[in-house]
Amino acid sequence: MPFLKRLKWLPIVIIVAMMIIFWIASAYIDFNWIKYHQLQLKQFVSDQPFYAICIYLFLYILIVALSIPAASYMSIVGGFMFGQILGSLLVIISATMGACILFVSVKLISKDWIERQTSGFINQMRTGFNNNALTYLIFLRLVPLFPFAVVNLVPAILQIPFITFFIGTIVGIIPGSIIYVSFGAALDQLITHPNHLVSQPLIFAVLGFIIIALSYIYVKNKK
Repeated sequence: MPFLKRLKWLPIVIIVAMMIIFWIASAYIDFNWIKYHQLQLKQFVSDQPFYAICIYLFLYILIVALSIPAASYMSIVGGFMFGQILGSLLVIISATMGACILFVSVKLISKDWIERQTSGFINQMRTGFNNNALTYLIFLRLVPLFPFAVVNLVPAILQIPFITFFIGTIVGIIPGSIIYVSFGAALDQLITHPNHLVSQPLIFAVLGFIIIALSYIYVKNKK
């Protein structure tokens, strides 16, 4: 379809637009003000690492368990606060725990209302889960064809085993988590060194998003 063919350029257009906006905004942003608050946050993480990690984990788990659409922002914050390695680890742990809490909760409570709300998604996913639940779940985590919260709910309604859900989730979210955390780490470096617009974490994050976006378009076009 002509419209879908034009969509293949969407990731590149978005990335170029983001770079232009970021470059223009950098001329007006008071990096000293941002850096001051960044230093306060970094000081808190440095002085109270245990409490900082606990607060971050609690908020992230709560957001995912309640299906609040803010997990991506929290992943970026994780990279900003804790850096690439620790941030990625915390995001993977908290996102998996939050998803598992929601999964178990749906299996324990009455699923009638939830099933009615997600019936369209269930019909689209049923065949994939019936064929190979683990492989299909990993695929859904890697390529975001459906909202993250829906991918937490539907396996519970379809009575997918918990161990399958756990493995599929923790394995499938690793690439995306690392990419979002890279954006946070790149933002941290940009504030620290405002003259260096392009950094290694930013390049990695942009390339990762291009791969995910192209994968999404490819899968959509094959349907």
